[in-house]
Formats: sequence, structure tokens, C-alpha cells
Amino acid sequence: MAAPGNCPPDYTLINTETDSIDYETNGVIITISAIESGAVIDYDSNTYIDLLQGFWAKEGSNVAAFIDTCDGGYGGLIEPAAKTQDWTTTTLVAKAFNIAPNPANNIANVDFAVEKMLLYR
Repeated sequence: MAAPGNCPPDYTLINTETDSIDYETNGVIITISAIESGAVIDYDSNTYIDLLQGFWAKEGSNVAAFIDTCDGGYGGLIEPAAKTQDWTTTTLVAKAFNIAPNPANNIANVDFAVEKMLLYR
């Protein structure tokens, strides 16, 4: 959870989630994470959220994806009082990506190069 006005600019997530985490930003959220059973995840973006091919919310997990401002954790599945745990997430910032074939019918491959990795605590 980020305090209002103190949100990361964006999230690009490639994680296996097992806990309760609130990803909150005024930017975009792009994810191909696997959400394990029992995990509770809030994707809270002011702009847009993209669940790419490979994203998987397993049976027994709870995921909320919604458009909202960076407001300290209000909205979603996790109540702000419960968002006090100390957690760390890694954000990968892609500098280039390729989608093939383009246009695609049913299946497309997405390749990307990582420019930098940011660690938020």
C-alpha cells in the first residue's frame, strides 16, 4: 500500500503472489503474475490495468482490479487497516517489446527487454 501522493509511477509485475498485497499507482499496472490459492491481491490504477497472457488467478485466490486514484488503499478487497504489513515488490521496467504475429488471431507471443528493475519497500 502506498500513501496518497506517494505511489510508484507504474507496475510491471512478473511474480508468484502468495500473500495479501495492494498494488496501487496513479500510472499503469501490467501483470503476468500467478496468484496462488489464498492470496488476496488488489490492482488499483488511476490509468489502466492489463492482465497479459500468462496471468493466472488460481482457484481460491481473490483478485480485484479497478480504476481509482492513489488513495492509501481504499477500495478493493483489502481494507486499509489490514494493509500495514511490510512487503517488498520488484517492478521491471520494459524498454521495448514485440508482439508476434501482429495482428494475431488467438495466440500471440510477447517478448520484452528489461531496462531496469526497481525495488519498492
